[in-house]
Amino acid sequence: MRYTQLDTPTLLIDREILIENLNYKQSYADINSVALRPHTKTHKMPFVANMQIETGASGITVAKVGEAEVMAANGIKDIFIANENNQGVSPCSFQGHHKGVPRCPYRKGLR
Repeated sequence: MRYTQLDTPTLLIDREILIENLNYKQSYADINSVALRPHTKTHKMPFVANMQIETGASGITVAKVGEAEVMAANGIKDIFIANENNQGVSPCSFQGHHKGVPRCPYRKGLR
């Protein structure tokens, strides 16, 4: 099948460019001795998040508990939820539902 035959809208990702970009960002973080924790807001895809972690990211950042649940269900264990919890879900109830997540994804002092 040619890409011109795909239904639209269709997301097409050039895997080589994606890998090149992941390696570039990780090497920049490594050179500067910082842990890379990319936010998944641009892709929202567990597959890409796992690629980021395989490349060397220390974990991922998400905006909402629901996004964290999707990522955890796909094997990601180090998840930081960046926004305050206003969804009626206890931060640590997320951890309880996903036993593979080693710690509560909220930092102490955040509500």
